[in-house]
Amino acid sequence: MKRIYLILVLIFSCFVCNAQSEDNSCLDNLIEAQNKYKAGNKEEAKKSIQAIIDYCDDATSAEARKWLEDKEREEQERILAEQKAELERIEREKEEEKARKDFKERMKVMPKAVKKLVRNKPKCLQNIKGHSRSVNSVCWSPDGKYLASGSEDETVVIWDAKSGQRLKTLKGHYSEVRSVCWSPDGKYLASGGGGWYKEKWINELFIWDANSGERLKTLEGHSSSVFSVSWSPDGKYLASGSFDKTVILWDANSGEKLKTLEGHSDFVYSVSWSPDSEYFASSSADGTIVLWNINTDESIKTLEVNSESVACVSWSPDGKYLASGLAEGTVVLWEAKKWKKIRTFIGHSREVLSVCWSPDGKYLASCSFKSKKGEELITELFIRNVNTGIKIQTFKGNSEYVHSVSWSPDGKYLASGSWDKTVKIWGVE
Repeated sequence: MKRIYLILVLIFSCFVCNAQSEDNSCLDNLIEAQNKYKAGNKEEAKKSIQAIIDYCDDATSAEARKWLEDKEREEQERILAEQKAELERIEREKEEEKARKDFKERMKVMPKAVKKLVRNKPKCLQNIKGHSRSVNSVCWSPDGKYLASGSEDETVVIWDAKSGQRLKTLKGHYSEVRSVCWSPDGKYLASGGGGWYKEKWINELFIWDANSGERLKTLEGHSSSVFSVSWSPDGKYLASGSFDKTVILWDANSGEKLKTLEGHSDFVYSVSWSPDSEYFASSSADGTIVLWNINTDESIKTLEVNSESVACVSWSPDGKYLASGLAEGTVVLWEAKKWKKIRTFIGHSREVLSVCWSPDGKYLASCSFKSKKGEELITELFIRNVNTGIKIQTFKGNSEYVHSVSWSPDGKYLASGSWDKTVKIWGVE
C-alpha cells in the first residue's frame, strides 16, 4: 500500500513540475515578445503574443491578450493623433493660401481712397519717455484728453495726450502692470498685473480714482497674475483674465466678485466686451476663444482657432465682428452671432500681441514681435483696411517690439506701448 502511495505522489509531483515549467515557459515567451515589440519588431511580437493566447494557460493567456489590446489601442490613438495634426496643418495651409489669393484680388481693385492712405506716412507726434522698463499696455481716456500706460516698472502713468506731459504716477503694484483700462465715464482706471514677488506668484487687480490717483479698491479672486482687464461699455462690470486659466466677472461699483468662469485650459491672455455689454470674449494660450454671456455661468461658444495661442481679441464698435491675433502672425476676423471665420489677414511674421479697431470700424491696427530683414530689425505695427485686407500704413520708429496699441476716440491718433520703454502717439488721419 505504501508503495502505491509513493508512486502516486511521484506521478503528481512530475505533473506539477511539468505544469510549472510550462507556465514559466509561457511567461518567459511573453516577456520576450514584449521586448521584441519595444525594439520595433511589432509584427513578429504580435504573432508570438497570439501563440501565447492560443496555447498557454488561462492566466498567462489573459495577461497576453490584455497587453496586446492595450498596445493596439495605443497604436490606434497615435495614428489618429497624427492624422488630426496633418489635417490641421493642411487646413492652415489652405487658409493661408486663400488669404494670399484674396489679398491679390483686392490689390487689383484697390480703392483710390486707400491708395491715398498708403501714400500718407504716419507721423510720430509724441515720443513719450518716462517708464524705466517695458510698456505693456496703453489706453485712451473716453474724452481723448489723456492716455494711461502700464509698465513692467510696476507703475501706471497718466499722460496729457496733447503735450505728452506726465500728470500722475499711480504706485501700488508690487510686480509688473500688464493691463490698464479706463471706465466709460473717465473717472476711474483699472489695472491688472502680478508676477514673482517675495518667492511667490502674486496677482494684482486695482481700481483707481483717475483724478486724484488714489487706489480705491483691491479686487481679490485670482490665484495668479492678471494679464487682461476690461471695463464693460455700460460701466457696470469688469472682466479679468489670468494666468490661473480663469476669467472673473466683477461688480465695478462694489468690487465684488460675481462669478469665476472656467472654460480655458491655459493662460487667459485677453478679454473684450461687446458694445451692448451683454457678452464678452476671452482668448487663451490654449488656442481657443470663448464667448460668455454675463447672465450665465457657462460659455455660449468656444471657437477652435487651430492656433498654438490667441494673444488678443477685440470686438468691433458695431458688435458685428470679433478680431483675434494668433501665434502664427495672422489676424482672423469672425462674424458675430454665426461665429464664422470670414477673413484671415497675413503680414506679421510672428505672434500678434494686440489688435484694435478704429472708432468707425473701417480699420484695424495690430502689432507683433519684431522681425529681422537681413541685418535690419523691423518693428511690426500696421493699420489695414478691414474690407480689403490691405495694409495701408506701417509704423517705424521703435527700437523694440510694440506690445500694445490703442485708437483715440476721435480716430485721429494711435497710441503704442513698446518694449523700448516708450509710449508713442501717431497721427493717422
